[in-house]
Amino acid sequence: MTLAVLLVHGIGDQRPEWAARIVDRLQSALHRAVQALDPSAPADAAVARLGAVHWAEVLQERQRLLRAQLDLSPLPQWARPPLWRLDLHTRRWYLRQFKSRERRFVAEFVGDVIGYPGPEAYPQVHATMATALEALAQSLPPSPEKIPLTLIGHSLGAVIASDHVYDARKRRSAGAGFHDRFQLENFFTLGSPQALFSLKYGGAEAFKTPIRMETPQGRWMNVFDPIDPIAMPLRGLNEAYAQAVAHDVQLNTGRWLDAHTRYFDEGRVLTLIARKLALDWATRHHRLTPPALQAAEGAYLRTCQSW
Repeated sequence: MTLAVLLVHGIGDQRPEWAARIVDRLQSALHRAVQALDPSAPADAAVARLGAVHWAEVLQERQRLLRAQLDLSPLPQWARPPLWRLDLHTRRWYLRQFKSRERRFVAEFVGDVIGYPGPEAYPQVHATMATALEALAQSLPPSPEKIPLTLIGHSLGAVIASDHVYDARKRRSAGAGFHDRFQLENFFTLGSPQALFSLKYGGAEAFKTPIRMETPQGRWMNVFDPIDPIAMPLRGLNEAYAQAVAHDVQLNTGRWLDAHTRYFDEGRVLTLIARKLALDWATRHHRLTPPALQAAEGAYLRTCQSW
């Protein structure tokens, strides 16, 4: 059985092809993880089919207008100041560059967070999720069983993915899962601001209905950089999240604002995801003996704790 993976991007001006490079790198990491786990595995094994969601177009035009309003002050031009003023001039130029980038980052994040729950944007964003899931399902061979799905959500994309699963389950009968073709096996949240959204419901103690994985071996891994001003751990929110989230995995991804935008650039993030997918594939295809599989799963979880 081929596994399914769906990537959901975060804040910012994302192009429709935003995931192309990430898909290639993740497939390479997955190939290495499978070979490390089971050297006898076929080199051309179809382990996972990857798809991506592009929801940014719903909010991008409004974001651009907001950014333009916040960035009215022009950047200084490179001039020829007296030599004794050059250092001061350079410092001011870099400061303005930094402040401009900071304003753009805040405008993108705040613009998305405020705009996403709106009565027009919310259903449009989730229509893109439904379309991407359908396209992913169509790209996979027919299966008598539900296909294991791993969701990977970055930034606000983690919240969107969670909301989509939660809403779908509410619409469906009890025990039917969130989708006809897929069962949710893993959820990787990268730089997620989900803890902030607890304020919408009255705070952490009232925020007690996280989504749950739909397979026994499924895991929710919340990856965050402590320097990232947006990302937060989730297990400490309350007991419900402590049970739903397997691990809060700390990684260094960059410096301050860069830390939030570089999760997909960090090789250890891709390795973390690839190794779990390799374990899922090996489990379903009986590639390892039960003791070997148990040892591999234990090593994987210890790695999550040590990072």
